[in-house]
Amino acid sequence: LQPRDWLLAYMRRGIDCVAVTDHNCSDWIDKLQTEIAQLNDEQHEGYRPLVLFPGLEITTAESLHLLAVFDCNESKAKLDALLGGRLKVSNADKPNAEHLFSESFSSIIDHIHDLKGLVIAAHVENDKGLLQGQMDGQGGFKPIQSERLLADVLPKLDAIEFQTLDNDCYCFFKDRISDKALVSGSDSH
Repeated sequence: LQPRDWLLAYMRRGIDCVAVTDHNCSDWIDKLQTEIAQLNDEQHEGYRPLVLFPGLEITTAESLHLLAVFDCNESKAKLDALLGGRLKVSNADKPNAEHLFSESFSSIIDHIHDLKGLVIAAHVENDKGLLQGQMDGQGGFKPIQSERLLADVLPKLDAIEFQTLDNDCYCFFKDRISDKALVSGSDSH
């Protein structure tokens, strides 16, 4: 899929903004920002304003995913400052989508906030999600992550991404995260 086609598809669906959060990689941001500027100049058929928020989906040392989202006026350079300057890849021989950073979830949140970004815990109830868990023998939900980790990072989050609110995970955590913005997203292109 080419950047122009990708952008026009969102425009046709009436979407107002998109956070572009590729896994551990910033390569598509400049291409999309260049293409949207061209579409704006051309007033291409099907064009409508669309705001792009540059971001990343980062895999922490705990193998958990979080989203870093930055101001729409930021460029790939801001993301690269995070990826190349502040975070260290522990398995650089793997493709970008499989990179694992050596910093903890909490430490990565601090780096993102230092760069004026927002942090969203990604697909929290699913694989590699911060709040994933399992049912215990008594019919209750039991988080997989330690209480220590949860107590450290939950207060620092700007938002939490759930795929659905109709699950045991959300019911278990809803009072504890009532002060957080909830977002929905897709983990696909």
